[in-house]
Amino acid sequence: ILEVSRLEGNRVPLNIVTFDPHQIIVQSIEELRSQAMEKKLDLAVASEEPGMIRADVERVREILVNLIGNAIKYTPQGTVRVSTRVKNKEYLITVADTGVGLSSEDQGKLFQKFSRIQNEKTSTIVGTGLGLWITLELARKMQGTITVESIEGVGSHFTLHLPYSEKK
Repeated sequence: ILEVSRLEGNRVPLNIVTFDPHQIIVQSIEELRSQAMEKKLDLAVASEEPGMIRADVERVREILVNLIGNAIKYTPQGTVRVSTRVKNKEYLITVADTGVGLSSEDQGKLFQKFSRIQNEKTSTIVGTGLGLWITLELARKMQGTITVESIEGVGSHFTLHLPYSEKK
């Protein structure tokens, strides 16, 4: 709730720098590896395109931990993969899972405050419904966004779009 208040009041400090996100991606995966192992999920970097981004290192880590953590939470079996690519002057980090997936109707509510997808497949999963709202707001404050592609019963792909930088 405190983070929501800071974001709404535009009081979130950002330290925008140019960096290679590889290390942050690896650290985020390792931070959540034990959760994936408990569920016997395969968690890894699927592919990685080298590149630099302009963003806040800690806020990117926070976003990735949330996206990867959600993928693990909503994937009863299978895989969670992180991949990167550069497209149209954006650096894209995609977290793909083989989880429960989302209907197109649910996708429309996904980034709203206190919004949680409630159905028989998610009834035992706990959360506040703030994580995706916070991650989207953080991405926007760094001149980025988050998009989702999902098929119910197949899985989801959440993509963090951040400004690509050609300079180190």
